[in-house]
Amino acid sequence: MSLFDGAKSTVQRANLFHSADNDIANRASNITFKTCPLVWDTGASFGLTPFRGDFIDYTECNITINDIARSNQVIGVGTTLHKFKHNGSYIFIPCLSYHLPTANIRLFSPQTYHTIYGGHSTINGDRVEQYIDHLRVKVPIDNLGSNVLMIHGCHVSPQEMKDHGPHIRSALPSYKRKTDALGSFSEGLFQNWNLATIPVDEEFDKVASSFGYGLPGVGVPDNLNLSSAQKELLLLWHWKLGVSMQRVQQLMRVAELRESTGAVTVMPDSVIVPKIKSAAHCPIPMCQSCQLSRARLRKPKVAKSKAIPENAGALSRDQYCTGDFVSLDQYIVKTPGRLPTGYGKESYTNMFHHGGTIFRDAASKYIHVQNQVSLGAGETVNAKMAFEEWLWEQARVTVKHYHSDNGVFDSTLFREACEEENQKQSFTADFEVGAT
Repeated sequence: MSLFDGAKSTVQRANLFHSADNDIANRASNITFKTCPLVWDTGASFGLTPFRGDFIDYTECNITINDIARSNQVIGVGTTLHKFKHNGSYIFIPCLSYHLPTANIRLFSPQTYHTIYGGHSTINGDRVEQYIDHLRVKVPIDNLGSNVLMIHGCHVSPQEMKDHGPHIRSALPSYKRKTDALGSFSEGLFQNWNLATIPVDEEFDKVASSFGYGLPGVGVPDNLNLSSAQKELLLLWHWKLGVSMQRVQQLMRVAELRESTGAVTVMPDSVIVPKIKSAAHCPIPMCQSCQLSRARLRKPKVAKSKAIPENAGALSRDQYCTGDFVSLDQYIVKTPGRLPTGYGKESYTNMFHHGGTIFRDAASKYIHVQNQVSLGAGETVNAKMAFEEWLWEQARVTVKHYHSDNGVFDSTLFREACEEENQKQSFTADFEVGAT
């Protein structure tokens, strides 16, 4: 059930109590914050209250519920707090509830409470027993009156709300998960709710343009790498039908039927009529899902070597503190990696990761990787500064010694950067960068 339907059924439930229960109807005009009763209602989809003061937290909304007798306006939803008497004292129980100012009764939905907070309840002949952690709360049934589970004196004073409210876990996260556009609700319903959360257009653009991770998608309007025809081919038809884009383009073209006699019959129209005619002949764009489905396991050539047991840990011996001894090496990526921004058609030279520097601390054995667009001395010094800044923020220590091969770490720029920080350097024998 959607929350729109939940609000409708909950409001109709309150109206049912009003029309069926003479006692409630007679006192409707005299209902106040303190005298309004609470009905423990297993038929209510969510809680309901006419008072803003019952809420710990609150989100505005605008849901119109048209009933037979009148039209009702739900103006908010949030976590309400109610008190129940237990062994001579009071306990405070929350609920996810709607705010309907025109209501004349409070509703408590036990199934909503147990769904969010756990526990269970049992109904006996004269009472309901609510099991919450180690407590068993008894709610008496009014057999002489309306024969419903009605609790009086359930209101929470401002001082009690101030004392106990901060310790209650909010029910709103459950509400917001259900009203996410990633669910099964239509855009029309979402707009009618007028929730004061994420704007509808922004939420639906996010769904349409993301691959589930919040990263930029190829279908967003800002992506100028794809033409309008390619977006129609990829977004509207390839993703919708789940067939190859070559086949989609064939269906977009007018078919010619050649008979055995040599006669050619031209069909009056194509199977798929594109909005943009050039979609039938445009260059086929790359589809991420298709590339993933065609991926195959590769077996790169790997050279294996055996470690000498007595030499294990030789470099990190007697290096007891973080930053005393940091080993450096660089790696090369033959397939350039994309930056977090952009759509994949940037320059390979300037806008893609081509490798990086690996930092390993001997004492903590922590490994830090810093990606780089180039492996020159300038970017390597920037990677060194980024690592040292991170190390200071995390452990409040500085690097005292770097150990590396020669290569870029023996360049004048890198040596000067180490000397400025009073850092020592040691080098291994020469070998080709990226050979390990």
